[in-house]
Amino acid sequence: MILAKPPLKRASRRRLGAVFGPAINQPRIERRPLFTERHLPLLIETSAEIEPRGWADAHHDELKAHLRERGAVLLRGFAAADPESFAGLIRDLADGAEFRPLENRSALCTAVSEKIGTSTEYPPQHEVHLHQEFSYGASCPSILAFRCEIAAEERVDMPIADCAALYRRMPETVRTAFETRGVMYVRNYGHHLGLSWQEAFQTETRAEVEAICQADGIEFEWLAHDCLRTRKRCAAVRRHPESGDLLWFNQAHLFHVDNLPKEIGAYRRSHFARQVLPRNAYFGDGSPIDGDTLQALNRAWAAETVAFPWQVNDLLLLDNVRVAHGRQSYHGDRRIQAGMAGVVPAPPTPELPA
Repeated sequence: MILAKPPLKRASRRRLGAVFGPAINQPRIERRPLFTERHLPLLIETSAEIEPRGWADAHHDELKAHLRERGAVLLRGFAAADPESFAGLIRDLADGAEFRPLENRSALCTAVSEKIGTSTEYPPQHEVHLHQEFSYGASCPSILAFRCEIAAEERVDMPIADCAALYRRMPETVRTAFETRGVMYVRNYGHHLGLSWQEAFQTETRAEVEAICQADGIEFEWLAHDCLRTRKRCAAVRRHPESGDLLWFNQAHLFHVDNLPKEIGAYRRSHFARQVLPRNAYFGDGSPIDGDTLQALNRAWAAETVAFPWQVNDLLLLDNVRVAHGRQSYHGDRRIQAGMAGVVPAPPTPELPA
């Protein structure tokens, strides 16, 4: 994993103006890769607190081109964006196309506004593995964006990875196994672990859950004690809808029980049968993903990950199909807002041999 160097301290604009005169008050926009050895993210940094949505609207074509070329753009130094403005910026980048409400979610978040929520609410001492949002769904958002409202007291790096490079880095045997078989996500709701089905599907009625499952191609099974088990077969790779590049596009490593934090994974394996774990991942034919394969996945993800520390009011714009995101562990207060827009249909699920 490649880490960004700590940011340089800036002199105040008042102090700089006293030294250099009135010209220093002219807004300056710098564009450069954040990492010299990697193409993402592109940093667009201003010396003045420019309103971000207005600037993004005026530079719409430029931002879209940067996202096509690099997959990730970091806006830094801009003024704070309120939730409505932030949502509008995201929607504009998706050319007005909105993503559906969060249904069949795999983690808790809190609504900030109608279209903006908090990022994954997961215990701060644990990391969140990198993934593309809703890569297990019938569709996923084309644009995903994050805004740093409160940066953690200690340095916390935001990890991202280019999934085209990740696909190329995967060992051929691993790549072939997932390409031909796909991945199966198995989830259990209501066993006092993880989310309830009411939280995940945002409804109190079984009929609505069943309708969502049928629309998304999810197999479902109602169990005793108001519990629910679902299975979903998905493609593990896909082509980018615009570039045609082959991408790694699955959350097998995130769902797999053996990739949980050590103490959590050990507890769950010792107290619960695998078939009732809150979630787990298998090859698409139902066969287990072995330890060697899981380690190969983890090594590839680590090699392609870059990470940078958040600064307050940072806006990170992602091509959600191409670029995965995650979260490192942290201490103290931290608040990151997230929003998404655009709709990209899921790729076809590979046919299994008869």
